[in-house]
Amino acid sequence: MGEEIYEDIQFLEFSFLNNAIDLVKDRSLETDFGDDKNYLLLKKSIYDVGILNNLILARNEDDSLEILAGRRRLHILKELATSDTKKIPVKILKKEYSKLKYEICYSDNKNRQNINNLTQYESLLVDLTISLVGYSEYRKRVEKSTFSAYITQYETINILKEIKKTLENKGVIQEINDTSKNKKIQIIQTRLDELSNSLSLDKKKIISIFLKNSLTPTEKILISNGFDSKMLIKQRKNKTFQQYYQDYEIACYNLFLKNQAEIEAVCSILKKYNFSNFLQILEENKSNFFDKNNEKTHIYKQFITKEFKNQLLKALVDNMIEKSLEIENTKKTTNTITELKKRVSKILNSDSQEAIEELNNFMCNLEKKLALKGQNV
Repeated sequence: MGEEIYEDIQFLEFSFLNNAIDLVKDRSLETDFGDDKNYLLLKKSIYDVGILNNLILARNEDDSLEILAGRRRLHILKELATSDTKKIPVKILKKEYSKLKYEICYSDNKNRQNINNLTQYESLLVDLTISLVGYSEYRKRVEKSTFSAYITQYETINILKEIKKTLENKGVIQEINDTSKNKKIQIIQTRLDELSNSLSLDKKKIISIFLKNSLTPTEKILISNGFDSKMLIKQRKNKTFQQYYQDYEIACYNLFLKNQAEIEAVCSILKKYNFSNFLQILEENKSNFFDKNNEKTHIYKQFITKEFKNQLLKALVDNMIEKSLEIENTKKTTNTITELKKRVSKILNSDSQEAIEELNNFMCNLEKKLALKGQNV
């Protein structure tokens, strides 16, 4: 297959691209998306000479366009305030080849530099998830909330864990007393075989990449809202961080605020971390959010808007980032003190004149620094 899988259209006005949907959203996990050297070089190139490589999109059954390759380029065009009428070079995958969509995403990421394994394979996770729940249902969940989509993807991850057990058992399928789960395993296995053949990838490798690098829905939300991915993975085993993380996860899973129990759960977290503004809105109005039939009232719709939820989520993430930095700084301080103790101990146990002079110089410098802070040695 080649150009015959694409429509004849070669250019689109930017306004059409600006409205393209994105179901992969892998930019939230990219290591080179932002004010990175590679990104800035690409931005300068687009500013100087324009788009050189076509953006790749897919035509859906409802005629909407979905972005497959070129998210960074599209992001840059938005940053540069590109005119709505500017013509952008594109390739549009025909409707009848829709099954190839996420394979194209994978191939595009595979050819990029400085990209982590998880991002490279993210589109294949979307592909497997769609095979499980259907395209329309997955799109509906993405449009509802990114977190809803991540929860759906995590179900696929859990099924991959079951398939891994089967492969480790030399292909002998484990008996699971759950008809629904068995059916899901079968669906994912079938699609995995298809992807393995069409992309010339080892099935075990695909599963290994997902399971080794998998993030929970909550971790993905943190990263997509500005939490540093490396710091997140680094602090996974930190007990203090885990306490904050567990509270944040409770808030995330209840942030749909679709019933009284979810509102109470979020209120408890807001109270714990002194989010007074959000807490006041919920506490003062929660008794009037639902009627006797547990239907949302006009008061609920007045206060619990999409903007309110987004602002609350952003505040929770900012709080997590702040707590994470405090943990990191405490760790650095502890390490510095430990090294300092070792150094002083070594000097005190030495009889050399050089060691004594080094200690004197150190104490003089320490006195000066503490004096500037109004403290004494």
